[in-house]
Formats: sequence, structure tokens, C-alpha cells
Amino acid sequence: MPKNFADLNETQQKFLKKYLRGFSIKGSDREKNKTFNADFDAAVTPLYKQINRIEKTIGEIAETDERFSEEVNLNRLDTHREALKTRLNDSAKMLKKREIPDFADIGDALQTFEDVLEQRRQQGTDRQDAAALLQSEKEAHAEEVLLALQENGVLTARMFKDARAIKSLPEDVRIRETAMSVYETTLASAKTDIGALIAAQVEDTSIELAAFQSACSARKETFDRDAAAQIAVVEGIINKPAPSLEEIQSLLADNYSGLDTVQTEAARMAAIAAEHDKVTAALAAQTDKLDVLTEKMRAASPAEQKKLRGEKAALTAHINQIGMRAAQLAAFTAEQPERERFLLIAGSEAEEAARRADALENGSDQAWLDVKLAHLLEGATFADREDYDAPSELFSADEMTQKIAATRVVLSAAAARDVIIPRLTEDEPRMKELSGEELATLEKMLNAAQEFSDAGRTDLAFALHEEVLALRREFTAARNMLKLPPAAPPPPSPAQKLLDQIKIIIGDLGDLWGQGCEAAQDLIAEGNALIAAVKTSDEAHAFTDDPGLHEDQVKSLRDRMEALDPPPAESAELTRAKEIATSNAEIIDGWLDKLIKTEKISDKDIIEVPGQTYSKSERKRLVHPDEILTVRNGAGEIEKHRMVMTRKGKGGEDSAKHSSSAGKVTPMEVLQGLHTRSETLRMMIASGTPGSEEAIKDYSNATKDLIEDVQKNGLRIYPAIKEILKACDKVLTKGSMAEFLPENVGDVKNRYQAFKDSYLDKKPTDAEIDAIALKAEIDALEELADKTVKPAYHAQRTVYGKIIKDLKGAKDKSADAIAVGKMMEKVLKSEVGELFAGSSDGADDETSKKLVQARERFVAVKKFYTSNAKILSSREMSGPWLTRTETAYKKLSSKVGTNITEAAEEFQTIKDEMRAFFDQMSDLESASGPDQATKLIELCNMLHLSAKTASDDHEARRLYLVKSAELKAEISAQKKLVGKKGKNAIAQQLAADLDALKSRRKATKSKTEADEDYGSAMTEFEEIERELSAISEKIETTQKGGRVKASKMKINDKIPVLEQFLSRLKDTAETLADKEMRPRMSDEQTADFEPRIAIVDTSLGRISALPDLVALKKLATDIDADNASDTPSKTSRVAWRESALTEIRKLRTALDMDPAVKIYARNPFDMGTDMSLVRTALHQVEVATLACVDPKEKE
Repeated sequence: MPKNFADLNETQQKFLKKYLRGFSIKGSDREKNKTFNADFDAAVTPLYKQINRIEKTIGEIAETDERFSEEVNLNRLDTHREALKTRLNDSAKMLKKREIPDFADIGDALQTFEDVLEQRRQQGTDRQDAAALLQSEKEAHAEEVLLALQENGVLTARMFKDARAIKSLPEDVRIRETAMSVYETTLASAKTDIGALIAAQVEDTSIELAAFQSACSARKETFDRDAAAQIAVVEGIINKPAPSLEEIQSLLADNYSGLDTVQTEAARMAAIAAEHDKVTAALAAQTDKLDVLTEKMRAASPAEQKKLRGEKAALTAHINQIGMRAAQLAAFTAEQPERERFLLIAGSEAEEAARRADALENGSDQAWLDVKLAHLLEGATFADREDYDAPSELFSADEMTQKIAATRVVLSAAAARDVIIPRLTEDEPRMKELSGEELATLEKMLNAAQEFSDAGRTDLAFALHEEVLALRREFTAARNMLKLPPAAPPPPSPAQKLLDQIKIIIGDLGDLWGQGCEAAQDLIAEGNALIAAVKTSDEAHAFTDDPGLHEDQVKSLRDRMEALDPPPAESAELTRAKEIATSNAEIIDGWLDKLIKTEKISDKDIIEVPGQTYSKSERKRLVHPDEILTVRNGAGEIEKHRMVMTRKGKGGEDSAKHSSSAGKVTPMEVLQGLHTRSETLRMMIASGTPGSEEAIKDYSNATKDLIEDVQKNGLRIYPAIKEILKACDKVLTKGSMAEFLPENVGDVKNRYQAFKDSYLDKKPTDAEIDAIALKAEIDALEELADKTVKPAYHAQRTVYGKIIKDLKGAKDKSADAIAVGKMMEKVLKSEVGELFAGSSDGADDETSKKLVQARERFVAVKKFYTSNAKILSSREMSGPWLTRTETAYKKLSSKVGTNITEAAEEFQTIKDEMRAFFDQMSDLESASGPDQATKLIELCNMLHLSAKTASDDHEARRLYLVKSAELKAEISAQKKLVGKKGKNAIAQQLAADLDALKSRRKATKSKTEADEDYGSAMTEFEEIERELSAISEKIETTQKGGRVKASKMKINDKIPVLEQFLSRLKDTAETLADKEMRPRMSDEQTADFEPRIAIVDTSLGRISALPDLVALKKLATDIDADNASDTPSKTSRVAWRESALTEIRKLRTALDMDPAVKIYARNPFDMGTDMSLVRTALHQVEVATLACVDPKEKE
């Protein structure tokens, strides 16, 4: 993990600049990134420029050559553009490694295409290219024929759609579908034949144009003749009069009178006819009773009227109930023709199914099953079954046997269950969910499916099993149609009508009050009082006597509301502020019109309206709103000019052009910044509301001061600042300070970079003052780096070299040499008895004990070094001084002034200790008695520390190697696991994350082998291990979201993945500041950056307010349950699906528009990884939701 800002990469620096408004710190990879970006730009930009040039050439040729097909050639160009896009996407891993993909083949193809277009441009005048002209004319004619076929197909498809919407009889439906199928086959065959003619004859110059045109025309005429015959059949059915109820009933009686659905329909219609007479009579009787009661109330006293009002209200409610029942019966009767036509079609399909079942039982008529299998497999996706040589490999025999057995159980249970439909009469026949005949047909088909499965044709078994399920749904739908429609709700009462009107009036009054109309508040209070009065009258049944009660009061309230006038939208002060802002905006645009190349917007141009869609031709004439200047011409009239822009390819930014070389002195960034200010002024003018006077005035005055300073001083100051920046950049990149860093250089560099990024937004005079001050600071630091830091570094580098030589035991005869390493190496070669001889003479008990311990340590150390001689060199015998020296050298290598000073102090301390120890041991061989004992005890203690240091280093390396191997194995295992999850977007994202961890491990290993810093390596490995653990959890989560056929998807199978990723996104965003940003701050930086990080932290915290999935989960449960039921309701599922899609759109809108989400998605610390996973999981939930209703399913 990076420890400070200097270690952040360029992307992370940009993030901090944008959201923390801090400074940019140059990363170690900046130069590499610059080189790579330049190489990448050189490889890709010319290709996009060539594509734009070709597109322009196509448009120019199309304008002058009527035989040239603009559409066909633009499609060819789109193919090349898509190839380039695909190459970039497929090369993501190479780009991450700063490797440029090979675009040579794409460049060659584009060049060939451009050459062909140039040849076509010259064909009108260049007679030498006759063969190419002939080929082009053939292609043009073939294109015309293909377009004619395509147009015929589109128009006919529309007619076929209309034909399918017509309610026809079963025989007409069969004839219609047959004709449509033949037409589609005929159209496909004609297109194939024309394609074959193009391939065979276009490039053959021996075939004349007339012969080629004749061949194409002949094939077109054949198609027209054959297609017209099938179209005529469909048109004949369209023109047939709709079947009458008598015709439908006659066909039902003649062919399907024995079906339980037909018998139940007849019984229910007879019962409805009888009930209709009763309901009509009851309604008339109750209406007469109401009339009598009304007359009685007119002659009654007030006390009696109050009593009779309740009776009248109850009678009115009873009449409403009778009316609702009458409407329900009338609706069912009105649907009779369509319902009985559906029963007729269902009977026909049941009859056809029985015929097919018998044929299958006898071993014949399998062709229709092959067609159904083809339709089922077309475009279908099966979980973990992308690769198969034959359809029969899709399903195992055991799997099909289980499916068939389960369906048998379901069908048997359905045949035993009654259909739950409230009967209209006691003798109305009951229906089973499946009749005996239907069950027999489906059983025969399941038997045939089992036989296919046993014979190895599990594909046909699958298709036949799907047919059984489809027929079951068809039979169920026929029975569900016999249910009465739901009763219509009663009309709103007079009181409810008035309440609705009053609420609308109060809402309008609220808008007026919000605009500053104080009188509206009194009317709002009056409206609320009127609502209470209406409710009281309703409870007292007062509306039964007077349905028009309170209407005058509501009308009066509305009239007084409409008479209110909102206060003036602007005060005089606001108007004046807007006038000044308008004048300043015109001054800016007028000045910019002189310095920027512009052209007047013509009547043919279209000013773009955000959110509106445009055709391809309209897009060529679009003018972006941010490219418009509003100026006054010589006559003082307002005109709109457009800036002439240099258009960049994908990923680039468009830029305006200077009108002249003299105008280039003022940087384009300054001009575009002024244009942005003029646009902002106009937006403030358009949206200015009372109270915005000061804001408009302040921004307008600041803008005026800026442009006046730019006009007066810009031509002098901007070139001067440019030279100052050039000199500063030279010092920072090539001077001593580029390598040797004095104290506070980071702060100066950051402020300098911030100045470079923002000085064009300042007044030139202010920017010049800041530039001069920064230049003085940088020059002072350069002098300090050159005369102080640099010499100090080289001096201490020499000191370091001498210490290392002394510690390693290298031969050095210099006077100041401290040969500690050589001395210790020599001591270790001594025999223990010889070394300790005479040391105990005159020693006291305490010294004797220490000598015994010293002797044991010497023996152990000597054994340790002897045993590990192959892996431990003499440099490990020099004690902990070596470790301290290397640590100090790392400080020195940073070449930072303070670090150099600290390293120098540490070097001096080490030298002093070494000198003291060396001097103490210099006469060890001649020492005796207590003096010898003291020296040996000290020497063995140092040898012991040396051995411990060497052992610890060796153990650290061993642990490092073990952890490196473990991580390598675990990453490889997770990669294999991801590969088994299918090529979906989530798996691809996780695979990319694993590749990144793999690269980090390799980089850490290479760095550690060079600097032997095993502690830092283990810290990095722990970070990699933590991220790997998080990725492993995500991989485990994706196991719940396997790929399945759309129609078999269960929404609730997809939601847990979305829920977990959404929860992870919220957690990650809420802790990003604490885990990723604040730990990177030094104590000095915290004081400056903490307020800005707090702003980002607060923004990211709002991600927790993203919509939850509670409503979506409930809807998903309802949809999945209905799909799994024996009697699914398509109407209910359609309604639930719309509600579920609304919830999905709500979440997607939040993910796309919420500013907090945008900040997280672009953060460079985890690159918004969880964001992409949430989007992918949400897409899968949406697909499952869309697939929950089959368009061909019938209710």
C-alpha cells in the first residue's frame, strides 16, 4: 500500500485534484505513462482520423453520384470502426502493462477501403478504370435489388402483424400461418440467390452489366410472383368478414360439443340469461322504491327527513350493488364471441395434439417435432452447456427421465382437481383442470418422450416435454376464460367528487403561495375547512337530499383562486442585475468572436436540444449549445455564431480554433473559460429568482474584472508566464532539485503544479504575481539542492561504502579503517579452548558464570555459521550494525535533505560504536585474567546478536518465500474457478482483478529479491491476501447466479447476488475515506486535507441512501410463485413485472445520477470495482424480470 502522496499513481493524483482540490504529486511512473500515452496516441489517433476522413468522403461521393449507396458504405465503415473498438477492448490486459496492440491489419483494411472510395470518386472521368466502374455498377444494381427485397419484407411483416391481430377461425389461422411461413422461406431464398450472383458475377468482367441486371431481375420477378401468391392468401383471410357468434357456435356444436369447457360455457350463458332477467327486474323495483322514498321525504318534517336519509342512502347502495352485478353479467356476455372462438381454437389444438400423440405412439409423424426443437434451440442459452456437438448432448437421459416423471405427477394431480370457478347454478357441470381425453393425449406424448430419451435422442425428448407443458398451459387458459370478469367499482359519490376538486385547488394555491402570494394562505385554510364540512355532510347522508350540496362553495373557492395574481417575478434590483450581466455576456462573446474562428449559424443548422433524438442527416447539422456565441452585428442586431471546432476521435476533447496567429497569444483555455463564464451568466439570467440579485451581481462584476484585465494585460503577461513556467519546469526536471530534494520541496512542487493547473482561470495580473513568487521559491530551493543537499549526499555515500567494507571484512589498509568484520571472521576460526585459555584466572563467581555462558554462546555461534556456510556469508557475522547501516542507507537513497541528515547522524553513531568495539578487542590475543574475561564476554554477546540477526533474516526470507508460493497457488486456483463460471460480465471482471493481483505479487517478488526488504514484502503480501479473500467471496457469490434459459429464469435466484454486491458497495463507499485516504496522510498533510476529505466522506456516506430491494424482492416472490403454479395468471404477472421494472429503473437511475455514486465510481483507490459488479448483477435481475412473461402465453 502506498505510504504517502509521493507513491500515488497519476490516476489517484487526478482524483485528489478534482475532489480534494489539492495538489498533484509526481508519481514514479509519470514518465513511463507519458511515453506510453504518446505511443498509444500515435497508434490509435491516425486510425480514428482516417475513419472520420472516410466518412466525409462517403458523404461527398453520395452527393454527386446517385448510383453510389451511402448506406451500404457507411455500414462497411461501421464494421471497421467496430473492429477497432473490439481490438481495444480485447487488448485491455496489454494496455494495463503499457503494451501497444498491433493495429496493422485494421490500418491496411481502412487504407484499402479509402483507396476504393477514391477510385469510385474518379470513375466518372477516368475511362481507364472501366472494369472497376462495371463492378461498381453491378454492385449498385444488386444493392437496389436487395433493398427492394428488404423493403418488401418490412412492409409484408407489418401486414402479417395486422393479420395475426384479426380474430379468425381455426382453419383460417392454419392457412394464414402456412402462407406466412412459405413467404418467409421464399424471401430468404431470394436473398441467398442474389448473394450468390454477387459472389459469382460482380468481379467477372466477362459478364456484361446488362446480363447481370437481367439475372438479378429474373430472380426478383420470381420472388415477386411467388411472394404475391402467399400475400394474396393472407389478404384474403384479412378481408374475410369476422366470424359471427352463430358461425362459431355452429362449429362448436358440430365438432366439440363433448368438451367440458364447451358444456360449461353453454350452461353458464343459460344461467346468465336467466339471472339477467332477475337482475333487471330487481333493479327496476328498487329504482321505483327509491322514487317513492324521495317523494315521501319531500313531504316529511325535518326530523323525519333526517331518519329517512339513512334509509335512502342504504337503498342507493343496494341499487349500486345490483347495477354492478348487472354490469358484470353484461361484460361476460359481451365477451362471448371472442371467448367461444378461443374455445374453438383450443378444441382444434387439442384435436391436433391427439392426432400427433397417436402418430407418435405408432412411430410416425416426427417432422413437426424436429421443427419445434429447432425453434426451442434458436437463441436459447443453457447453464454450463455452451459446447456440444449435437443437440442430444444437451440433456442426459437421467435428467429427462426425472423431468418426465415429475410432469406425470403434476398432470395426474391436475386431472383430479376441480377448477375453482364460482358456479352460477347448482346444476352447472364441474370441470377438472385436465379432462380425461387431454390427460390421455399428454400421457401418450410423455411416453413417446421417454422412448426418445431411452433411445439416446434426449433432444427430441426435451422438445416433446416442452410441447406437453405448452399444451397444459393452453388447456388451463381455456378454463380460466370461463371466469366472470371482476365487478366494476361504483362511481364516486358526490362527496368524493367535491373532495377531489378541493384537493386540486389547494395544490394550486400552494404553488401560488410558494411564488410569494400571501393571500393564497388564507384560501388554503378555507379549503381545508371546506373539506371538513363536506366530510361531515357525507356522514350525515346530506347528499341524498341535495346531490349539489357545497358545489357553490367549491366554485367560489376556485374563482377566488383564479383571481389571485402572483407577485412580480423580479424586483427592480434583480432586473438591473440581469441587464448588467447580459451586457457583460455580450462583451465577452463579442470579443471572443474576434479571437476565435466562427461562422454564422444558418437556417439549415439545428441547435441541439438535450435529450432529443435526431436522424443521421440531422446529426450532421447539429450545433452544440456550448459552441454558440451570441453577438451583435454592425446594425446592432443579435446574431448567433458557432465556433469552428477541431473534432477529436473517441476519447478526445473537441477544441476551438484561433482566428489568426496574433490571437494565439491568448491561450485557448482562457478564451473557452471566458465563454463558459458568459454561458453561466446567461443561465443565471434565465433562472434568476427573487433573492438572487447579489449572486448575479457578484459573478457579473468578477467576470467583467477578469475580461478587462485579459484585454488590457493578457498579451504581455501570458507569454511572460509561459517563459517563467518553462524555466521552472527545466529546474524541476533537469536541475539538481530533480534528484536531490531539500526540505519543503514537496509543498512548493504541489503549489507550483496547482498554479499551472489553475492560473489561466485567474486575472493575468494576479497570476503574474504568483508566478514570480513561485519562481523565486524554486530558484532558492535549486540553489540549496545544488550546494547543500547534493554534496552532503555524496559525502555520506562514501561513508556508507567504508562502513560496509569494514563490516564485510574487506581488506582496507586506510588509516581510518575499522575492520570489525574481518576481526570477527578471524575469531570464529579460533578453537574454543585456545580462545578462552587463561580467561578464568582470578575471576570471581559472577564473572565465571558469564564466562561459562560466553563459552556456550561461542560454541553455538560457531556451529551455526559452520552449518549454514552455504547460505550465510561473512557479512552476516558483523552483528546488527549491518542491518542498521542498510536501514540508514535507504534513508540516504531517498536523497531528501532531512533524510540525508538523519542518515549521517546514524552513520556516525555506528562508526563510533564500531570503533569502540574494535579498539576494545584489538589486544584480545595478548589479554589475560579479568581483562581477557571482560573482552570475551563482550565479544560473545556481539557474536550472539550477529547470529540472531542472521537467523531472523533467514527466517524472514523463508516465510516470505512460503507466502509468495501460497499466494501464487491461491490466485491460480481462483482463476480456474472463475473460468468455470461462464463468460459473463461478472466473471470477466473478477478475472481481471485476479490478473492485477498476480502482477502485484510478481512485482513485489522482483523488488524484494533486489533489496531484501522482507518485512515490506510481507506487508504487501498481506494486502494482496486481503484483496484476494474479498475476490474469493465475490466468486463464491456468483455461483448462485448461473446462466439459464430466459424463460426458465427465477428472479429470486438473481436478487441475492445483487443484494450482496449492493451491500458491499455501500460498505466500501462508507469506509473509503478511513481505509484508503486518511492512512496516506502525514501529520502535516492531515491539517490541510482533512476538511476536504471530510467533504468526500460525507458525499460517499450518502450512498447508503440508495433504494433498497424490499419491494423488488416481494414482487419477485409473487412472480416466481405464479410462474410455478398450476394456474398461472399472465395478467397478474404483467402488472407485477411493470412494478418490478419500475423498482429496477429507480435503482439504475440512482446509480447513474447520484453524485455520490459518481464520485465512488471514479475513485482510483479501488477503481469503483464494486460499482461494475452491481451494474452487472442488476442487469441480470432485469433480464430475469423481462423474461417472466412469455409474449406468446395466453391468459
